[in-house]
Amino acid sequence: MAINPAPDYDNIGIKYEHTFAHDKGLLNFVKTSLELLPPDASVLDIGSGTGKPVSDTVVASGRKLYGIDLSPAMIELCRKQVPGGTFELVNILEFTPKEQFNAAFAVFSMFGFTREEMNEMARKWSEWIVPGGYLLIGTMAADDFPTKPHMLDEDGLCARGIEHTFMGKRIANLLYTKKGWESLLREVGFEVVGTEMVPFQPPAEAECDNEPHYYITARKAS
Repeated sequence: MAINPAPDYDNIGIKYEHTFAHDKGLLNFVKTSLELLPPDASVLDIGSGTGKPVSDTVVASGRKLYGIDLSPAMIELCRKQVPGGTFELVNILEFTPKEQFNAAFAVFSMFGFTREEMNEMARKWSEWIVPGGYLLIGTMAADDFPTKPHMLDEDGLCARGIEHTFMGKRIANLLYTKKGWESLLREVGFEVVGTEMVPFQPPAEAECDNEPHYYITARKAS
């Protein structure tokens, strides 16, 4: 099976939503994360996808939601499905907000980035979030996959070429280790205050491998 560098999100839209919008581990992470925020918090959804379940859960809680995504198809779905949010079509690496946010979710939206781009992304996260605010990440960690020594960077903080099947296509990702995530975030002023790995089994029709979802709650220094 051919290995693709990144999914084509313009073409998977609702299929992606049907796979992940009812992920109990993700739903629990979003709801628990919102309990950390004031009722009038402003929240950024980085890579908002179809708007479900992150953006719509934030809006339903009464908080202000701003979502960004690179895919025109995903942004169109967001605007239809989460009319209470504000959404912008933009490359995440080129986004410049007009104000800082109390919190930001980055849920399964950082795959396909190089390590250099992730370093830049982390610096931007620090700029986008107010002191004392939260960065809430859903990802997968290299530790939860079989890896060989040659796949790891010299510092052991991330691994390259980690393969899994996503929406019927074989994907090869760069994934940080759990220690790598802590190091990346610490460098830009965040303290990891909670982590959890929750296995996720997609429905058969999704054509996806089982995924070890890794959730990170990080707080920016005051």
